[in-house]
Amino acid sequence: MDAIKRLREQRAALWSRMQEMLTQAETRDGGLSGELKESWDKAEADMTRIDGELTARKVAADIEARLNAPRTDGPGVETAVTTTGTDARAEEYRTAFRSWMARGAGDMTPEDRAVLQAGYVEHRDLGVGSGSIGGFTVPQGFLTKITETQKLYAVLRSVANVITTTTGNALPWPGNDDTSNVGELLAENSTVGNQDVVFTQNTLNAYVYTSKSVQVPLTLLNDSAFDIDSWLGKKFGQRLGRIQATHHTTGTGTNQPQGIVTGMTQGNTLAVGNTTTVPYAGLVQLMHAIDPAYRLNASWMLSDGALQTLRTLVDAQNRPLWQPAITGSDPDTILGRPYTLNPALAAPAANAKPVLFGDWSQYYIVRDVEGTQMVRLAERYMDKLQVGFFAFQRNDARVDDVKAAAYMQNSAT
Repeated sequence: MDAIKRLREQRAALWSRMQEMLTQAETRDGGLSGELKESWDKAEADMTRIDGELTARKVAADIEARLNAPRTDGPGVETAVTTTGTDARAEEYRTAFRSWMARGAGDMTPEDRAVLQAGYVEHRDLGVGSGSIGGFTVPQGFLTKITETQKLYAVLRSVANVITTTTGNALPWPGNDDTSNVGELLAENSTVGNQDVVFTQNTLNAYVYTSKSVQVPLTLLNDSAFDIDSWLGKKFGQRLGRIQATHHTTGTGTNQPQGIVTGMTQGNTLAVGNTTTVPYAGLVQLMHAIDPAYRLNASWMLSDGALQTLRTLVDAQNRPLWQPAITGSDPDTILGRPYTLNPALAAPAANAKPVLFGDWSQYYIVRDVEGTQMVRLAERYMDKLQVGFFAFQRNDARVDDVKAAAYMQNSAT
C-alpha cells in the first residue's frame, strides 16, 4: 500500500504539471505545439507508465486479499477454497507438482506420484480432466501467478459479477425484468389485483480455454535456479487473459462467451463529424442513457485511445474531465466517476464503440469452473530437447441485466 500511495502522489504531481501546460497552451498562439507539445508527450508517457505499475500493484493486492478472504457460498454456487500456504498438505502437493514439471512422472519418487494422484487437497470434483490424461490441477501458488497476469488483460473480471462453480455442468441462470409493472392503490373492500412475475432463462456453459503449448528447454528444467512457476505462470496468464478479454468484450455468444459490447442494446450515436472524437456532451448523454437506479453505482469502461483523448478534454468552464486519484483509496475519475481501461475495446473510429458506462456487477456475469489444470508433453518436443506444457481453464460469460449499461458510438462520417 505504501508503493501505491507513492505512485498516486507522483501521478498527482504530474497531473498538476500537465494542467499547467494546458493553461499555457490556451494563452499562446501556437497552442499545444513545439516544445510544449514535446513536454506534454513526455508527461503523457510518464503517466501511462505509472498507470501500468499502479494497475499491476492493485491487481496483486486484490488477489492477495481474495486468497485470504473467508469462503462464502451462494445458492447453487460454490466458491473455490483457497490456501495461504500454511497447510502442510498443500505444500506437499506444490513440491510434488514442481517435481513433475521438472522431471516428469517417470522420474518422480513414489511418494510424490502418490501425492499428485491423490489430487490437490483444496479442490473438489473438477468435472473433467485428471492425471489419467497427463495433467494435474495447478497448486494455489502457481494459480495465483496465472490469475495475476491474466487479470492484467481480462480487466472486466475486476468489475463484473464473477462466480466460481466446482463442476462444469450447464448452469441455468434466471432473469427477470419487472420494471414496467407497478403496485396499486387498493380501494376499500376491493380485491387485490394480480400481476405475475415473468422469468427468462439463460445458460452459463463452461468453454475450454487453453494457453497453447509452451516449450521449455530441458537445460532450464534441470537448473534449480530457474523459477519455472513464475515463468510459466506469466506465459499462461498472458495467453489465457488475452483471449478471454477479447471474448468477454466482443464474443459472439455462440460456442464462446457473449461479449459486453455484443449484448448491449442501448446507447447513443454521436453527431456527424465525431468519427474519432469523444465530446463532452456525448459523455453526459451516455451517463443518462441508463436508468438512475443503475447510475448510482455505474462507472466508465473505455479503450486506451479513448482515455488518451479524454485526458485533454475540458468542460465549459475549462476544467479537465479526467482527474487522477489523490489518496490511496480513491480511483481516477472521469466526470467524477471511476473507470476501467479495457484494451479489447475499439479506439475512437467511424462506427466504433470506444466508451461504455454502466453498473457492471449487474450487467455482466462471468463463470469460472474451479481448477486450472496443466498437461506435460514429455515426448512431443524431445527432438529439440524441450518439454511442452499447456494449461487449460473452463469459463463462460454473458450479459445478465441488459438495462444496466450503455454505449457511446462514434459517427459514421
